[in-house]
Amino acid sequence: MDSQPLSLDVTLPALVGSPKQVAWATTERDKLIKLALGRLMSPASRAAHLKAHPEEQALFLRVLGDVVSSHTDARYWIDLRRDVLPMLQEMRPGLTAGLAALQAEVAP
Repeated sequence: MDSQPLSLDVTLPALVGSPKQVAWATTERDKLIKLALGRLMSPASRAAHLKAHPEEQALFLRVLGDVVSSHTDARYWIDLRRDVLPMLQEMRPGLTAGLAALQAEVAP
């Protein structure tokens, strides 16, 4: 299977905090984005589905970008470190609404 890694093509906002916090939080934010993208593309069956439905992949990336961009406090990313679940849960309403809209577009 020829899969390319996904990337979040979003200009991330600057983080707010002490220089040490910002440096640490930037690293943690990058790790969490990679974890979220990894969750999107596994298992392989989900990756195949998303390849066949690029609009769903685009929705996930847009909602992920919105959630990530909404948190500028360095402390948020430091507190969240290594735990992608709260970020994925925060994405749920946007994904639910977006998937409903996609389904409405294809409904007869």
